Amino acid sequence: RYEGLIFGSEPKKDILRGLVVSDYVKMRRAVLFLKLKRVHFDKGVSRASAGTEALDIRSVEFQIGWNFSESLWQLTNAKFKNELRFLFDGDVQAFCDVINKFSLDFCYYELKRAALFAYYPRELVGFYKNLREEIKSLRGKKAFVIRLGRFKTFMNQTVGMLEPTVINRLFGVDETGRFPRTEWVAYYPRNAFKKVPLGWMRFEVQ
Repeated sequence: RYEGLIFGSEPKKDILRGLVVSDYVKMRRAVLFLKLKRVHFDKGVSRASAGTEALDIRSVEFQIGWNFSESLWQLTNAKFKNELRFLFDGDVQAFCDVINKFSLDFCYYELKRAALFAYYPRELVGFYKNLREEIKSLRGKKAFVIRLGRFKTFMNQTVGMLEPTVINRLFGVDETGRFPRTEWVAYYPRNAFKKVPLGWMRFEVQ
């Protein structure tokens, strides 16, 4: 039911069926152990914490394949074909611009939530303001910033924001900017006052 609301009447024709992710690149990197806490934006930070391993912040080179076939084009929902033409044309610049547009919208979405919730961490406000300016600086460059999800909340598990009409149909009220009300926040090692959201990465195409 929810899949149909989010992806349309033909979810099996979602273009993301063509996405293949592989971790075949071996990276010898320092590993950090992050302490995570779940923030309820109406009630405050949870006392319980969880831990996770994360790679230290360093650059790494890897190869990525690009293979959008004619058969996948035929499978794509007609509603989205014009918007997705750049994928089949191999237009790397348009690919970067589209992702950056989405990530910029994500920053504005988070800053809107920060204005609504009393317990939204102030450190995250600064993070998203800085990220917003970084994304703006990438216009016309073959580089992009994207968030990769994890954990059991909508914003952590996915890289998407629901449209207001979808939220209204799912929950029966207009929850724009107030959904979801919980999120995981990472406490950075060696700095107890630095809190960051999980999963943001920057890619440059060479």
